[in-house]
Amino acid sequence: MFTWPPNKRKEIPDGIWIKCSECGEIVYNGELSRNLRICPRCDYYFPLEPAERIALLADRGSFSKYDDGEESCDRAIVTGEVNLSGHRLVVVVIDLNFANQTIGLLVCEKVIGAIAQAADQRLPLLLVCTNSNGTQAQNGMFCPAQTLSTSAAMSRLTREKLLYISVLAHSNSDGLFPGFAYTADIVVAESNIPSTGTVRRAPTRVGNQIGRSEAAQAAQVLFQNGMVDMIVSRRELKHTLFDILSFFC
Repeated sequence: MFTWPPNKRKEIPDGIWIKCSECGEIVYNGELSRNLRICPRCDYYFPLEPAERIALLADRGSFSKYDDGEESCDRAIVTGEVNLSGHRLVVVVIDLNFANQTIGLLVCEKVIGAIAQAADQRLPLLLVCTNSNGTQAQNGMFCPAQTLSTSAAMSRLTREKLLYISVLAHSNSDGLFPGFAYTADIVVAESNIPSTGTVRRAPTRVGNQIGRSEAAQAAQVLFQNGMVDMIVSRRELKHTLFDILSFFC
């Protein structure tokens, strides 16, 4: 049937808009990316995949990915070298949202390989543990042998007096991060609540999603128990890492 005026409405492609799981605001994805994936209404931190994490921290065009021929776990871990405000370092970004220990084995092998690169080239190591789905991490992501072998490799950095920095992102009430993430010289928790603040609201979550208050509360607990050295907002993270690198390197 011919209609007038013609229907000029266009379908909006998927991915243009995204709903904040914390406040329900519909946010334009382009605006969200320009805002470091932080909700402009409620300051909720949207999860970042490993490649997005590296883009957040690396100087433009400076990332050089380690190519080990194993691409099956690229969504779980990315390793390589970057410049961070002029400082050259080895970076490892682990996405903890994987469900089996086979992937865990490959992740640990890549971490150990990155440690060897850092030691051989006398470069600092930056480890970022994140969660691209913003859900509770899987229990038993690494078996004890995997964790021990990775921790043993990390000890090489201590022996050779190379700086090791760990960033814990999207923490949750269970504090599920691999043990070697807590053994860094400097451990940073990413949160929108600074370490001098307090969290008075009850933890919030939508389904299995990690809510803003829950993540902030968990970061506070880690800080108060001495498991992290500082709590830093996403907006200040690169600048803080630059300060740490400038002081120690």
